Amino acid sequence: MTLGRLQRPLIGIVLVFAIASLVAMHGRAAMPLPTPSPTPTPVIQTSGDLMTITVEGVSKAGSAVEAAREIQSTVITDTARAHVTEIIGEKRYQKSKSIIENKIIKQSGKFIPFVNASQPIATPDGNWKMSVELKLSISSLRKMIMDNGFMNEANGPSSLLPMVSFIDRRTGVALRWWQGEPKDETLKFVQQISYQFHQRLQVEFSRQGFHVIKPLGLQVSPLPESFRADRLSGSDLVFVSDYYGAPMILRGDVRFREAKDSAGRLMSVAQIAIKIEVLQANSGRVVAEVSRQFDADNGAYETAIRAKITNEVGDIVKDLATQVFEAWQRGTLSSNLMRLAIRGQLTPKQLGELKAGLMHGLRELKNLKERSFEAGQVVFEVDYSGDRKAFDEKLKGLQMVAFATKVSDSSDNGVVLEVKAH
Repeated sequence: MTLGRLQRPLIGIVLVFAIASLVAMHGRAAMPLPTPSPTPTPVIQTSGDLMTITVEGVSKAGSAVEAAREIQSTVITDTARAHVTEIIGEKRYQKSKSIIENKIIKQSGKFIPFVNASQPIATPDGNWKMSVELKLSISSLRKMIMDNGFMNEANGPSSLLPMVSFIDRRTGVALRWWQGEPKDETLKFVQQISYQFHQRLQVEFSRQGFHVIKPLGLQVSPLPESFRADRLSGSDLVFVSDYYGAPMILRGDVRFREAKDSAGRLMSVAQIAIKIEVLQANSGRVVAEVSRQFDADNGAYETAIRAKITNEVGDIVKDLATQVFEAWQRGTLSSNLMRLAIRGQLTPKQLGELKAGLMHGLRELKNLKERSFEAGQVVFEVDYSGDRKAFDEKLKGLQMVAFATKVSDSSDNGVVLEVKAH
């Protein structure tokens, strides 16, 4: 065989290899760069504090390994961002976006303790899809938001106004700051107790991230005369709340007296009764309350009371602050009470499925309580993080597999939702 005959097959092989390489290189050049795909609508289930979220993500990455990494990262980031925004609001998020991304979103492992991903599957269109399941701790996320100082400017309320009466039954003296605190020797003792109590309020509530407004020490009341009653009505509390910019009111009594039996015999030097509640001014809903009663026996009357208050008030106020913080963690403080009427011919089972669907489909919906049953209608009390207009829009955009829904009426009296089972 001559050299020329050997060269022809070799040249053919080289040409075929070169053409194949060019085709492969051209294909790679034409392939788009991997870009994160939008996260599909998640499936959400809640059990206690942990929220289980399942999302099927899509990627255009060039390999299964790249796709798995991209999808998991995108799902975690989008989920964390969505829940942070839900808590603090879009406006606050945009205002401090870079700080929130660095201090919270990039540290999502602190509130997303569990992530489980399936194997990526190649799709006919050349992409990859993968299911990601994660568990998100709502309380841990809310604590991170609070610890980083975003709560004070969030949608949830952070300030409260104390309106506590201090009453000495033995002398018949009562002190209420909203009625003014004139310079009077007979008020000196209750003023000391009031100051001591409010100091502890400041300490314990600030530890939980709340601000206590302290309008004490004014000889003349700062409020109009019609708002100086011993105990204000609900509408009056709304006015005072707006006046001081405090969405929450802490009100109640601290009473002390000599403890005597029915025959008038002294049983202890003094008896102290404390009853306090924290409520949302706009709705009147109580979010925390304590009630304590104890005897004071060490020393003379005023000395015994002062010592007992010193020993007990810290724990009492700490209990209140903890209750308020836990209510904030559950989302109760940032929600509004509304009325939702469900109209339709539904069986009890279908009604239960509808309720579960509403809770899963509307993340801002914190609670649904049945209030009344009529033929073809059930009325719920709704706990919703947002106003009625936002609630309307969410309901109008709601899509459920088993039900067709339509908002037929919306007013200050509530929202009416027409429902048909498929």
